[in-house]
Amino acid sequence: MTSISRTGSQGALSQPLPLLNGPAQEIKPQDFVPLPPGVKALVDDNLTHGLPSAEQEPNLLHFGVEQEMASEGLPEKTYKSALSAYADPGDNTPGLASQEALRQALGVGEDWGGAESIQQLAETLKPRKGHTQNYRHVLRDLAQIKERHGLATANAVAKTLQDYLTHNQPDDGVNAKQLVRNGLGDMAFPSNIDQANKGTCAATAVQMKWALENPETYAKALTRLGEGKTYTTAGGDPLPPNDTWKGDAKDNRNFSARIMQNALMDMGNNVGIDQDYNSEVDENQSFWNDHKGLFSEDTNYILQETTGNDDYDVDSMYSGSSLYGFVEDEIARGRSTVINFKGHAVLVTGIDKKNDQVIINTWGEQYTMPIDDFKKYVQSVLNVDDSGSDNRKTAANQVTQVTH
Repeated sequence: MTSISRTGSQGALSQPLPLLNGPAQEIKPQDFVPLPPGVKALVDDNLTHGLPSAEQEPNLLHFGVEQEMASEGLPEKTYKSALSAYADPGDNTPGLASQEALRQALGVGEDWGGAESIQQLAETLKPRKGHTQNYRHVLRDLAQIKERHGLATANAVAKTLQDYLTHNQPDDGVNAKQLVRNGLGDMAFPSNIDQANKGTCAATAVQMKWALENPETYAKALTRLGEGKTYTTAGGDPLPPNDTWKGDAKDNRNFSARIMQNALMDMGNNVGIDQDYNSEVDENQSFWNDHKGLFSEDTNYILQETTGNDDYDVDSMYSGSSLYGFVEDEIARGRSTVINFKGHAVLVTGIDKKNDQVIINTWGEQYTMPIDDFKKYVQSVLNVDDSGSDNRKTAANQVTQVTH
């Protein structure tokens, strides 16, 4: 887990304040409507923090300013209007024309020494007729995983995926090769992972973090679930498959998103071997889980299990400035960070001090948000309680972004 730059300096935390912390699930891509030109942001930091907890009725509290704007016929101001599109490397990266181009990109000899599994997987996924654009992207993704994580990790990932295609039996309804292609895309460009039309934002944020920071275990979990079998997480708990996506013609997610997000939703609900989250109706279906989405504590449990790190914790009872400080510390330490806005979880992957922006991954894209706006809207941060002070910084006029 490494970031582009790491710098350190001292900083002070402000006093904690209570705030709203409902389950993250409500906001989907079609809800993203930027604020019209000429309508100024009216939200004050004091309005987004210091609110009483609304865990039992998470959808009933709204910011006072938003209510005032709505009563005047103006669109409600939310964090969505503070987001701007940010260059996503997965969007415009050209594919590779041949396996020879892949070999050169990997930097290996003609015998593919050290990349034998990559070569085998590339050959297995090769289409019968010609080199389609999808296959060019497969070759590109293999090269990109090597670029992010090194040759040994890329070859280990390829071996896991090749073993799945060669020796194992895919679960009914799973297109094995398509799942492998999806998985390669996840690990090559994690920001492209998408919740689509499902309220699985918290699980999606964890899925992005997992694919970004630990592709070897991500590939093992994905293929194990793709067989319809339970994966044992680094924390030791079972991650069973959840197949409620099967037969749902309205599910716009790809195979890897359906399989991973559904399983992670159940883990967050502490379901064990039973299926609680039903993606077809997009809600939890048990008498003890009658809400949609996941609360911060649920998501934190998933992070502890998938990373094997019990030191993950939820920080919410602080001002926006302090919560931003925790995020900045995580990024400086090389860890992407799951955070919650009102009703929505995202993954923060960078801090841009050149332009005073936070880099955010959600809805299969990358966005930026001004640091000042981020402080207004952030409601909880899921971060590691490191020894000492959590106050590392990105230096002025520098960009720190977690890349692997």
